[in-house]
Amino acid sequence: MVNKNKIEKKIPIWARTTKGFEWIAAAEAQYKLDVDYIRAEHRSLFFNCRSLREAYSLKCLDDAYFFLGSFKNVAHTRGTLKNIGDFISPLLRRMPLVFEERLPFRVTASFLGKKNYGRYELEEAIGEEISRKFNIEFQSSRNCIQENLAYMFRFHLNSDGSGFFGVKPACSPLHRRLWKMESIVGTFHPPAAAAAAFLADLEPGQIVVDPFVGAGTLLIEAAQQCDSLKLFGVDISQEAIEKARENVKMLAYL
Repeated sequence: MVNKNKIEKKIPIWARTTKGFEWIAAAEAQYKLDVDYIRAEHRSLFFNCRSLREAYSLKCLDDAYFFLGSFKNVAHTRGTLKNIGDFISPLLRRMPLVFEERLPFRVTASFLGKKNYGRYELEEAIGEEISRKFNIEFQSSRNCIQENLAYMFRFHLNSDGSGFFGVKPACSPLHRRLWKMESIVGTFHPPAAAAAAFLADLEPGQIVVDPFVGAGTLLIEAAQQCDSLKLFGVDISQEAIEKARENVKMLAYL
């Protein structure tokens, strides 16, 4: 007989990925988290795991949110800005988090296809609705003010009027690595570098050579996925070499 008290409760996750890397991110989630359900769509993954912290351990993701739910039939006309609450209010009832210390929140919105409104207008319509519901200050990303925030809401609208809604505690997106303080033009996107390292199926003791090391992204991502690698990087640019060294130094402090 199964002990129901020992069954781990899992939460729904909506993860964002780089276009074309959805299947690699899905494979990483299945391999590292042993998820029992996963669905991949355009730049999005949906799966269940024990916590957001567990989802944050995945290196191939651009970001991850608690999945509040999906919606459909959102119009491309400006009238959407007035009735956006009809679509998000039912989903806000699933909020698993509590606003603490009454800190402000922010909304990030994106959409595919032509709309008769802009990104900031959509974000502000959603933010005002959430603010009314929870009596919390909304901070528009239009102003680009970096103040203490409580949560980040994410709203994505597809070209057919369907879409997804999620929330996470305020923090930098997963693709912004803390160690990457130095960069160069054309630098490797960290989740893409992590995907390359994941596909290589690295084993301890192997030699990894990057002949175009740039800011060191590929080698650092490889080192974080497998211990005891022998890493070598070269580049025609001395500036790139110096920046790669600085990033390696920063990694040592984390």
